[in-house]
Amino acid sequence: MVDWFRLFLALSVCLTHAKDTYPVWPVNYLAIWAVPGFLSISGFYVLRSYEQSSSWRDFIKKRVLRVMPAFFVSLYIVWLYAGAPGLEGTLRFYFTLGLTTDMGVPNAPLWTLSTEELCYGLLAILFTLGAYKRRWPIWCAFVISCVVATMGAFSGPPAVTMLCNLFAPFFAGSLVYIYRDKITGAFLPGFALIVGAILLPLVHVGYVWPASWVPGLLMGVGILSIRSVRMPKIPDISYGVYVYHMPLFWISYGHAWIFFSSLFYLSISSWYIVERPALTLKTGKGWPKLDPFPSPEEFAA
Repeated sequence: MVDWFRLFLALSVCLTHAKDTYPVWPVNYLAIWAVPGFLSISGFYVLRSYEQSSSWRDFIKKRVLRVMPAFFVSLYIVWLYAGAPGLEGTLRFYFTLGLTTDMGVPNAPLWTLSTEELCYGLLAILFTLGAYKRRWPIWCAFVISCVVATMGAFSGPPAVTMLCNLFAPFFAGSLVYIYRDKITGAFLPGFALIVGAILLPLVHVGYVWPASWVPGLLMGVGILSIRSVRMPKIPDISYGVYVYHMPLFWISYGHAWIFFSSLFYLSISSWYIVERPALTLKTGKGWPKLDPFPSPEEFAA
């Protein structure tokens, strides 16, 4: 179920970015819940990954093997399309957490990945302080991030507001992991949260940027609440859709069939040729045969 929703979130980001060019998404509707929802899911599975890691080094190795291969492929595509200036602009946007003023870089969405990696580090620090055994550190991080997001909604510039919107959903996902035994099976509340997240941006235009963490948090917690619902397995291409869609959007020059077909084939190819083989190195036992449809618990992004 989680892989289906992650693909849904990735496609929602893709279609939101392309809505002015390809009329397949409501022009006045933004999927503001998509990226915060991603962070919430990561907060759940990354805490699980850290708990099951033997050391910091093991945890970092698993994160690098999951995130970096497709990331470098996306940078290569940027370089082919926009050359060194485009690559430099994308990396600057990535390393500054999206706080630079240039929004026209070839792959601007990558800034959310550096923010997510910052969350990984914060969670690792909290874990070493006993955050899993003593729940108050993550509760404190969650409350503080909610306060910061609320303050940023009313006083910060848009880039800072967008950044602050991602931390509260991430720590909310970690809290769902901590209380997973009590939340598992809450199907009706979970579906209600997902529907609420989708409808909330329609209620008030103010939710477009200042409070996108609210529907994002609802979306992520809702998905995690119904994660045990069985669905047919699919290749985990959501990450590829996310990191490749923006450069392919620029390359397609407004041709919808080129954009969507190339995004599909590149994401599938990336999973089987780049991402999936890299994941075999997590065990340090060479290149064993992998299930083509792994569970999110095994290969959480």
